[in-house]
Amino acid sequence: MEVLHRAVGPIATNLYVLGDEASREAIAIDTATPCVGWLTERLAERGWTLKLIVSSHW
Repeated sequence: MEVLHRAVGPIATNLYVLGDEASREAIAIDTATPCVGWLTERLAERGWTLKLIVSSHW
């Protein structure tokens, strides 16, 4: 399992991506619009498929 982290946006929302090297599947936690490019680049670099987006903020 690999964990990626990035603080995004004006209030530094913490985005996490958890990826499984064996299955090549990943989930993203607390994504925000400013992180879309960063997220898609990280997924592509690792050959991961995004399976789930989890939001813990309203």
